[in-house]
Amino acid sequence: MTTPVPAPLAPHWPPTAADVLLDAEQDFGDAARDALQTEVDSAVSYIMRVRSDLNFALDQDDGRPKPGADLFLGTMRQAFRWHTRKSSPDGMIVTVDMGATRVAGWDPDIEMMCGIGRYFGPAVA
Repeated sequence: MTTPVPAPLAPHWPPTAADVLLDAEQDFGDAARDALQTEVDSAVSYIMRVRSDLNFALDQDDGRPKPGADLFLGTMRQAFRWHTRKSSPDGMIVTVDMGATRVAGWDPDIEMMCGIGRYFGPAVA
């Protein structure tokens, strides 16, 4: 019987706009970076609220698991997704090749990385 290997911890918490830009392999001007930081702050706040089962104070040990690298990446990707959705506030994008196309409001890969949505464990009321 093998011992389960714990998930690698997040490099730091919370992620920043610089982390998101590095992951997206893009660079924005200062104004756009500041706007992106707003989405990052919102994504961090949302994840911390939904995943209250985790210990986000990395320097303290209260017995709860700490956020893993997958949650860190998922939070960054969620923030970038919200940032790019500003280009399609009505949920539609128009292209020359495909015409009008609906933009999904959720991403199952991000939900799986963050353990949110349908990938969040069962709740007891």
